[in-house]
Amino acid sequence: MWSQLEGMQMASGDRSCGKRTLRWSLMAMTAAITSMVTWFATRASVGLAPGLLVAPSVTRVDDHVYKEGEVVRASFKVSNPTGRPIRVKAYRTSCSCMATTPEGGTPPPFVLKPGGLAEFTLRTSALATRGLEQSYSAHIESEVDGKDLPPAVASVHFRVEDGLRAVPRELVIGDAPMGEPVRRTVMLYTKSDAADEATFEFGSSDGQSIAVDASKATGPSESLPGFTPRYKIEVAITPGSDPSLAIGTIEVRRNREVALLIPVRCSFRQDYRLSRPNGVDIEGKPGQIITRQVFYESSSPGWRDLSVVSRPEGVEITIQPFDARTQVIRIRATVPEVAPPQPDPRVVLAAGEHKAPLEIPLRYTRGE
Repeated sequence: MWSQLEGMQMASGDRSCGKRTLRWSLMAMTAAITSMVTWFATRASVGLAPGLLVAPSVTRVDDHVYKEGEVVRASFKVSNPTGRPIRVKAYRTSCSCMATTPEGGTPPPFVLKPGGLAEFTLRTSALATRGLEQSYSAHIESEVDGKDLPPAVASVHFRVEDGLRAVPRELVIGDAPMGEPVRRTVMLYTKSDAADEATFEFGSSDGQSIAVDASKATGPSESLPGFTPRYKIEVAITPGSDPSLAIGTIEVRRNREVALLIPVRCSFRQDYRLSRPNGVDIEGKPGQIITRQVFYESSSPGWRDLSVVSRPEGVEITIQPFDARTQVIRIRATVPEVAPPQPDPRVVLAAGEHKAPLEIPLRYTRGE
């Protein structure tokens, strides 16, 4: 009997303990939710939550294609949906060619009251040289009580007539001979009714392997009706750091803005090569004579000839036939008493009928 009473008391105690635990859990959850609400409200009050709204945030002009130089306008409304005044500090545009104009109000900085509304217009000129699909944006910078708010963004997207063309649009050249520059011509055309006041500049992403020279072109275009030839771009391509390949772009700038990129890719056949294109190591004690060998292989009789153009002091070079296509270059160098200055001294050779330059770097290391 006593055991039954003890069991009933224990069961009753477990139920009351469970109720207390449930009440405590509910109280803890309520406190956590209250804390989160207070945290978010505090962030909003100090300007760390989004404030200004822009409508529409994106304007797309799909029913009109702009001509070169035509003015593009897009209007936006900025509102303050919060319960606190917001100070609009500035309109920042994505391009110096774009202007912002307040509509029916004052330019920044100004204070936008709760529920207040302001209007502004993005204005720019259509530039065919910037591409057929163009987009610009403005960032509205604002603050609350000296705390910066995330910027609101308004953007406009529109289409422009194809007013700038390169013929060909890209240069892709394969199996080019080595030893002399590969030369090509690119013609640059503009719309016949485009303004002539623009200034053009030309360059390349790799000035060492892709040389560009442009001259003005005149006369009507027979291949492109409605377009006028403006420039004749002469391109000279030589191997870059990779002797078998040259990759880059021709840059066309109009009024100092990148207007057009013309891809260039030229692969060179291996008419000749060195077995050690990266050079040889000359390691030894000061005054010691070190001998190294480098093989030169050519694919045609026009590249058989090989001669010495220059060599560092204390270096002797001999060139002897190895087989019908290969010659051996023997380098006999004396390790200097004083380490040579950087960069590494080089043996310079002339290859083939074109006297193409070949360099063999010498890396000196003094041992004990």
